[in-house]
Amino acid sequence: MTTRRYMLQSTLRLSALLCLSLLLVSCVKVRLLTYPSEFTYLESDSVKGIMHEMALSLSRIDQLVQQSSDKPDSLRYQPDILAELQTVETLASSLSSSTSDKTAEGDARPVTNHLLIDEHIDDFIAQIMHARLLAEDTPPNYYGAGQLTGSCNACHRIR
Repeated sequence: MTTRRYMLQSTLRLSALLCLSLLLVSCVKVRLLTYPSEFTYLESDSVKGIMHEMALSLSRIDQLVQQSSDKPDSLRYQPDILAELQTVETLASSLSSSTSDKTAEGDARPVTNHLLIDEHIDDFIAQIMHARLLAEDTPPNYYGAGQLTGSCNACHRIR
């Protein structure tokens, strides 16, 4: 009798383990089945990490811009500011996905699971590129670089 009970318990455990394994595998594949092939799924942790890195770079840019305004030789800070702007542009571009597909209303179709990123990232990248162009001038103009933090705050004010 105990052998039969042991075999039944072993069979139940094995069945439960098999069901759990199948469930986990199917959950992983759900994303592939529920989103179109041109859709980019952005992991929440990845987005948070990228946003955090951008915030650190923008903080460094703000510090460098303030230091340059205190000194008559603003060219000294130009390479560092340009490097940070390039970092922010690279990070922002990693969140950007584009498509020429439009909705029935003529709006751009969402291409990631983050609708706010879809809506604003291209404008933010354009602002970064404009800030970089201004900072590359001689003498450099860091006004655009200073405005980038405000751009972040505009999107994140609702959070």
